Parts: sequence; structure tokens; C-alpha cells
Amino acid sequence: MPKDSHSSAPAFAHTFNPFDGEQHRDPFALFEQMRREQPVFWSPALGMWVVSRHADICSVLRDPERFTSLDAYAIGAEFTPEAAARLATGHPLTRTLLDNDGAEHARLRRIVGSALNGKKVEQWRPRIRALAGELLDAFAGAGRVDIAAAFAEPFPLRVILDMLGVPLADLPQIKRWSDDWFELLFARVPPEQQVARVESYLEFQRYCDRMIDARTTSPGQDALSEMLQAGRAEQVPPSRAELISLISGAFIAAGHETTSRMLCNTLRVLLTTPGAWAAIVADPGRIARDLEEALRVEGTALGMLRVTTAEVVLGGQTIPAGARIYVLYASGSRDEQQFRCPAQFDPARANVMDHLGFGRGAHYCVGALLARAQARIALELFAERLPGLRLAAEPAPVYRSHVTIRGPVSLWLEWDVG
Repeated sequence: MPKDSHSSAPAFAHTFNPFDGEQHRDPFALFEQMRREQPVFWSPALGMWVVSRHADICSVLRDPERFTSLDAYAIGAEFTPEAAARLATGHPLTRTLLDNDGAEHARLRRIVGSALNGKKVEQWRPRIRALAGELLDAFAGAGRVDIAAAFAEPFPLRVILDMLGVPLADLPQIKRWSDDWFELLFARVPPEQQVARVESYLEFQRYCDRMIDARTTSPGQDALSEMLQAGRAEQVPPSRAELISLISGAFIAAGHETTSRMLCNTLRVLLTTPGAWAAIVADPGRIARDLEEALRVEGTALGMLRVTTAEVVLGGQTIPAGARIYVLYASGSRDEQQFRCPAQFDPARANVMDHLGFGRGAHYCVGALLARAQARIALELFAERLPGLRLAAEPAPVYRSHVTIRGPVSLWLEWDVG
């Protein structure tokens, strides 16, 4: 890195911090300042270059040769020696969809995608609706609920576990394992807590091991059986460690966490925009387009990481080879140069689908069809059964630290019960 990179960094380079959960509540004024004053800048605190404009972000995402995902997250770089040693006793960590590229990424993506294509998602729609209805039944008569805890978190995880053929009774334990692993990867876990989180992930590995053994012996119609079959069809079948990583990370952890936050963000947008919820109640047919605009306005995908493979010039900045790049999807989706009146919720805008809510290019979210289906079904049911839904005056929504995802982890809603 050039010696003067730190001294020449703009002021906001020192205040922007995705590990500050409170900053996630409303980072958009800061993002606007970034785009206006220095859309590509070096962040001393993060040790990365941050990219905030839509055009620059798309340039990065469409050029995996110069901006690779390979080992972009440097998993375990901040583990204590004790935590790293304990982690080494389990199945080895392998590259996943997130930190891979090229033929290897395509191979893993085909395996996961075999269970998430349009035909499969359409087949699961009745079951998805039933699972959503069961959760809604539990609180519809209460008149007030933390929708994150009561619905947004358990719903997508229930769907995923049901697709995998996992007993829903195991959900609380799987949720804990998943949360512990995601915290290790994408937050800053205090050193004294790392060994316990690692032990939790090792339990998760052993659980996935047993699942694979069971489906290998007795395959069914579930998503895991589909993935195992797709893996056997590959010229290079996945290793056991790769399968465990795909199941625990790409399918279970990433699959439910992103959709949970997306549901909360979408509800917050619809309930704070005058007339938006009433319009959906009157015409549920508009849900699909409203959802896309909500994904743009309240970006659930905060950003992703890449690594430069050669010296590049981006946004007027010369970036050396081997530098880490943080592309801010949530900022790009509000770029004034791409969207007219970007802070305004306007589902009728012509380029509503230009948002970066599911990324772009080879790493476009493999579970996007399933996430959209779950969100649309949930909103249909809420509009039908809770037409008077509104945001509670208190407590305020709660956010937490995360380098790739943003959205409330607590969101209180109210409605009239009559």
C-alpha cells in the first residue's frame, strides 16, 4: 500500500465501520457522501479499498479475472491460536461459493443450484405457504410482535430445513450453530468467545456428516439428496468437507440469514412509506415489484469482498495487486447516477431491477429465486390476515455487526385485533 494511503484517506474512511451495528440503522447519508466526494477510497480501519458507486461496483463484479473472490474473506485470519487449533480438529475448511471463482466456483454452484432452480422452488411453494401460515397462526391474535424473532428468523430456516428433510425439532440447535459460525466469519468475535464458537461449529459439522450418511444410504426427494446426486454427476465430485461446507454455509446459514434480514427490511420500508402497505393490501398483485424496490431502497446485501489480481485503476484511484476490495452493494443501489431520486420508494421506476440486492455476475445469489418466493408469500399472507399492520412506536429496530448483511434483528410491529 502507498505510504500516504492512510494520511490521504478522506474523513469518512475513519468513520465508516460495518462492524458497528448501530451504523447499519441508517448508513445512507454516509454512503451518499462517499459517492459524492471519493467513490473509491482506502479505509485504514478495515485495511481495504471501499467502492461505493453503482458503475464501479458492476465493473468489479463483472471482471473476476482482475477482481477475484478467491480467498477474499481470508477465513480464520483473526482467530486466536487456541481457536484455530481447535478448528483444525474437524473437517478442513474449504473454499465455498463466497470465496471461490472460475471452474471450481461453477462446480460448487451447480451442486447447490440443482436444488434451487425455478422448477424446484415452484414445487415447494405450497409447503412454503403452509410453513408461513403456521408461524403466523401463533401470533396473529396478539396485536403486537417482534416480527424478526416470531417470523423473519424462523420462517426461512424452517423452509430450508424442510427442503433438506431435516426435522423441524432440530431448528433451535441448528440456528445456534449457524449463528455462531456466521459470527466467526463476518463479525468480530472477542478472543475469549472464539473457542466456544468453534466448538459449536464442530458440532454443526458432525450433524451435517450424519445427514450426508443418511441420504447416501437412503436418498429421497429432498434438496440434500438432489445435491448429492448432482455432486456425483460432476467430473470432480465434491469432497466430504466441501459438502459439509455447502450444507452448513451456503444452504443453511447464508440461505436463511439473508432472507431473514430481507423480510425485516422490506416490512420496514413498506410500513414507513406513506400509502405503501395500504396499496399492497388493496392490490397484492403489486408485491413482486414492490419487493424489488424495497431491496433497492433498504439493501440487505451490505457488500462483498474481492481481491485484485493485478494493479488496477478504479474510480480514479490506482489500486495495487493483492489489495482487498469492499464493494458496497447497498450504496450502489442508491446511486444518484443510476437511479432518479434514489432515496424515494418508487416501484414504478423503469430500472427497478438494476438494484444490487442479489449481486451481479457469476456470483449472483444462487438462492435468489427461493428468497423472492418466500418474501412474496409472506407479504401475501400478511396483507390478507394483518391488513392493519404498522410499525410499533417503540422499541426502535435493533441492528448488529455484520460485514456483508444489514437488516433489523429486532423489529416490533402492531395491528388491531378485533
